[in-house]
Amino acid sequence: MSPVLRGAEGFERYYANVFGARWPSLRDALLGSVRHAAWRNPFAKVLDAPGGAPLHRLFAALPTALFEGCTLLDAPAAPAKDAAGLTTFYALDPASVLPPRLLAPRPGETIGELCAAPGGKALLLAERLAPDATLVLNDRSRARLERLRRVIDDYLPASLGARIRITNVHAARFGLRSPGAFDALLLDVPCSSERHVLGSPRALGEWSAARVKRLAQQQYAILAAAAAALKPGGRLVYSTCALAHDENDGVIERILQSPRHPMLSVLPDGFPRSSEARAEGGTVLPRSAVAEVEPTRFGFRILPDRSAAGPLYFALLQKPEE
Repeated sequence: MSPVLRGAEGFERYYANVFGARWPSLRDALLGSVRHAAWRNPFAKVLDAPGGAPLHRLFAALPTALFEGCTLLDAPAAPAKDAAGLTTFYALDPASVLPPRLLAPRPGETIGELCAAPGGKALLLAERLAPDATLVLNDRSRARLERLRRVIDDYLPASLGARIRITNVHAARFGLRSPGAFDALLLDVPCSSERHVLGSPRALGEWSAARVKRLAQQQYAILAAAAAALKPGGRLVYSTCALAHDENDGVIERILQSPRHPMLSVLPDGFPRSSEARAEGGTVLPRSAVAEVEPTRFGFRILPDRSAAGPLYFALLQKPEE
């Protein structure tokens, strides 16, 4: 019988088994200082984010357009407000820019983010929302929704905020509530967040491999609900800040193999699928291993021992046309 893995010792054994000889350097990077980027609010009249280099320099292998309007923060700083009361920049992990930018909202679409609070990725979706498109932001927690509403009010003009609908639904039930309603969905799902666990003695003491399994089950339920909520041909980005395989490629593998839920297919090199659409501005991601972005079986991961960003895992999926 396999030993029960829990607490600090179980955590160490679990991730040493996952990452092998790489684990000590990855652990050190996770315990090190956190790098931040600034999304410069294009709706604010004064763009005074105290940023350093353009963010795309941290991800040289990826298209520069994915990081437009984002800079690296040299040091922590508090954003200011312009004369209209709009906050000038939002600080987030450099890798967190990718999921919303990869989703790339298109004219006339209905876009959704199922676990949207606290709101950083929602801002990046709203920034590129076409005038005839709709954005639905959802979170199951009422407290987190209040924070999300404050972010929308603080950063976006009222005319844009009026086109954003905020809902309070358990993400795993979203497919029942809105079947076939969305052209594109972002799923930044609740996860193990091992960086936080390592930095908190209490969280580390409470960690268990069983919790990873429970989270993976919840993530699968959310992904299945998202598949049901997509229109035929609809696309989604699934992302986590987890290290565990069960919460990343493991979830994608399970949904691809399941006969019980609407079929999804992985797009291994980015959106959109067709060469015609790609010629109009689609995003292509490198499948060969590069320093800052590592391909996995079904997606990609960005880890702080090699990129000074993350952890982030993301996978790009599409629902087949009928």
